[in-house]
Amino acid sequence: MIDINRTNNDFYYRYKMPRAVVKQEGKAGNTRTVIVNLEDISSSLKRPPLYILKFMSYELATRTDIGKGRYAVNGRYESSRIQDLIYDFIDAYVMCPFCNNPETFYINNGGLSLECLACGKISDVKSSKLNGMILKDVERNSLERDDAYFNPGDEEDDKYQDEMKRLMESGEDKSEDIVNLLRSHGLSDESIGKEVLMFDGGLRKCKGIGNLISTKALLSSAEEIVENGKEKKKIQEYLRMFEDEKIFKRSELFKYFTRPQGNRKRSPEFKKEVSEYFSNQ
Repeated sequence: MIDINRTNNDFYYRYKMPRAVVKQEGKAGNTRTVIVNLEDISSSLKRPPLYILKFMSYELATRTDIGKGRYAVNGRYESSRIQDLIYDFIDAYVMCPFCNNPETFYINNGGLSLECLACGKISDVKSSKLNGMILKDVERNSLERDDAYFNPGDEEDDKYQDEMKRLMESGEDKSEDIVNLLRSHGLSDESIGKEVLMFDGGLRKCKGIGNLISTKALLSSAEEIVENGKEKKKIQEYLRMFEDEKIFKRSELFKYFTRPQGNRKRSPEFKKEVSEYFSNQ
């Protein structure tokens, strides 16, 4: 599960959704990208899957292909592109711009608007083709206000996060206990890396993590957190901590972050921050 708010830096953020999973269908010249788990994503966002799919089709200037429980857009798109579009939809049609809370619902306020259940403020939704479709549903009262709009997280998540916090704040290096705890809850090495990195001071409190999960998973976690956020300079903070806490040697960091890693594409801003870090020290 990933955060609904792509700029979130709060370890205890509770609003989650599945990461987009896609598969390609068709032959060259007639390909379709199926968003396999769009219904699960839409359930997390409390929005109909058709809204998300239509938003994608407008942004990509392509057609949709809808079947029973099946949602696709014409053309071939990687999961990262689809995930970015889902985040764009969230920014425009889910998140409250005043308090960054996703507990919102649609109203007709002389045009499509969001009303926030958390702060109570109303914000206009930027005009687009999708607005007309949503307004028709609003007028038909098919979208109703629900004070239980979100049911963020679950008790199991609370349990392991509370236990992780206790271990982190014990004053001792509980790296092995923390990794074992997270693995017992089914987290992959990369997910474990993210949990530790996003905990305030996590690397300093879990110094042994570099010996307990794969090197690539931990470095990949740092890269993904930074690339999905707005503060690309944060990669310098992670690099400095990796070195200061002797989790990785400088040569290991240089090798990973200055060379291509599979099909992952790095943003120019990210590359600039990495280059600046290694050239200034």
